[in-house]
Amino acid sequence: MSYAKRNANILSRLDRHADHASAASLRKAAEKCLEISERFAKERADIEKNNHLTPDGRKAQLLESLKTRHARDLRDARKPLDDAAKTIESLRAKIKPAAIDRGDIVGALERMEIRTFVFNSTNAEKMKLLLEDADPMILDAVLSAPRALSGVPAEYYDRAKAAREEQLHGPVMREIASAQEVLSEARNAAAIARSDLMGTIEMDQRQFDKIMHPIENRTAAPWLLKQGDRVVVVAPGESTYKEATEDQLRDGKFYGSMQEYQQDRAA
Repeated sequence: MSYAKRNANILSRLDRHADHASAASLRKAAEKCLEISERFAKERADIEKNNHLTPDGRKAQLLESLKTRHARDLRDARKPLDDAAKTIESLRAKIKPAAIDRGDIVGALERMEIRTFVFNSTNAEKMKLLLEDADPMILDAVLSAPRALSGVPAEYYDRAKAAREEQLHGPVMREIASAQEVLSEARNAAAIARSDLMGTIEMDQRQFDKIMHPIENRTAAPWLLKQGDRVVVVAPGESTYKEATEDQLRDGKFYGSMQEYQQDRAA
């Protein structure tokens, strides 16, 4: 089965965001995910041609290939997507309300007076104050206290909050929005590739997830530890540790403690 035409269409959606800094790496990752699913479908076709295997034998060989190769390849191909998501989260962490000096008594009294003024205004006047004029001083006074104290309808309050965030963090918010668009397209490609694997192995969602989740989450992973210029695998109870193999480096985790290591195995 060839997914070439479909995959080209999926990747073209990423090409619309070619100017974004993350587009190239995410497109490459998405393309790799789709290549993995197509490769697995081709492997199934090759296995089915093997007359030396029984139907059960073919199924077992395909399942083993999924677990040892294709599922891990898909997990690793998604790493740029996971990294992009972390970058977006770090940007989101920068979006915070305006800093209010709670020790400034004069400022606190001014904000209280403003809230009283807003409270006594009509809804039309409140809308103008908060959404049309959008004076930062008024917005901060209203948003730094419970909504009931200024008598602002919930809809106005939420819109005022968004307006103040735009004033404070507009460029960051726009960067988040554009980065999220690119990431969403790449995630869509990865999700389609994962669904392709499930279709090729002919499993229902529950069966497939039972196989995939431990691989995707590196459940019960080897415990990696950096020692000088090499990485070893920690074996609890042993005094010396062996250097990590290529597979262990690929599937392992750098646990921070025995508790973290044990919790991963209890999950």
